[in-house]
Amino acid sequence: MLTFYISNSDSPSNLNVKQNGFTFLEMVIVVGVILMGLTVIFNVAINNLLASESAQNTFLAATLAQEGYEIVRNFRDTNWLINDDTTKWRIQDPLKPGTVSLVDGNYRADYNDLSLNLAINDCGTSLTNEPFLKIDANGFYNYESGSDTKFKRVMCISTPQSNQMKVTVKVAWEERGEIKSLTLENLLYNWK
Repeated sequence: MLTFYISNSDSPSNLNVKQNGFTFLEMVIVVGVILMGLTVIFNVAINNLLASESAQNTFLAATLAQEGYEIVRNFRDTNWLINDDTTKWRIQDPLKPGTVSLVDGNYRADYNDLSLNLAINDCGTSLTNEPFLKIDANGFYNYESGSDTKFKRVMCISTPQSNQMKVTVKVAWEERGEIKSLTLENLLYNWK
C-alpha cells in the first residue's frame, strides 16, 4: 500500500511518502517458495499412486499364486476321493474318470480345468514364453476367454520325499518396464 501525505505548503520537502508493501524481490522469493511446496506435494502424490499400483499388482499376484496352489491341492484331494487306494494320490487312474496325474513337472491350469496342462517354462526361469492369464466378465482368471491381463503363472511339482509333493507357483508380471515375480512354495502330504 502506498500512502501520500501532502501538506499545505508547495515546498517539495513537505511531501512525505510512506511505502507499505512488498518489493519485487520479496514477491519472487514468495512465489518460488510456493512453487517448491507445490512440487513436493505433486511428487508425493505421484509416488503414492505408483506405490498403490505396485501394492495392487503384488496383492493380485499373491492371490493368483494361492489359487494355483489350491488348484493342485484340489486335484490331490479329488484323487483321494475317487481312488480307493490312498497310495494313488498322485496317479491318474484311466479306469476312474476325474483323477489327475500329479507327476513332477511344470504346469499351468485355471479354476475350471479338469487336468494340468504342460507349461513351457519352469518356476526357476522367467515366464516369457507362457500365455497371459485372461480375466472374464465375471472377474475370474483363466486361459480361455476374456481380455489379457499382465499376469503369467506356472505351477511346478516335485517330490522331495515319497509321501510329499512340493508345489511351487510362480506369478510374473511387468510393471513400469520391469519384470516382477512372486513365488509361493508349499508341501502337500499323503497323510491319508
